[in-house]
Amino acid sequence: MKLLQVHIDPLDRHHGMTADQIRESLGVIPVWIAQDGGTPDLYHNVLGAYGYGERPSQGFTMRLDGTLEYPDDPPMYPLAKMEPGNDWVVYQYHYGFVAFIRGNFQSVVRMD
Repeated sequence: MKLLQVHIDPLDRHHGMTADQIRESLGVIPVWIAQDGGTPDLYHNVLGAYGYGERPSQGFTMRLDGTLEYPDDPPMYPLAKMEPGNDWVVYQYHYGFVAFIRGNFQSVVRMD
């Protein structure tokens, strides 16, 4: 398994949480990403490990810094940023939201 670097609170917006609290809130998702190692099929492999299929969320706008915006809701700032390889960037947020980005592909799913 490839070592995965997890950038905790990459935008420095979660002042009410310690790094250890954020790490714990990430659960097993970083493990699944590390097990995949950044293959081209990372998105489908991680969703397969999750076991509840693909349930993409609609209506989000993602800023270049990883902030998610949804109409009438406050912005969601990433708890963590992971770059497992092959140009993948994965952001993880509160409420089980995870954003997968690679080139022109972008998907936000809820994995709770």
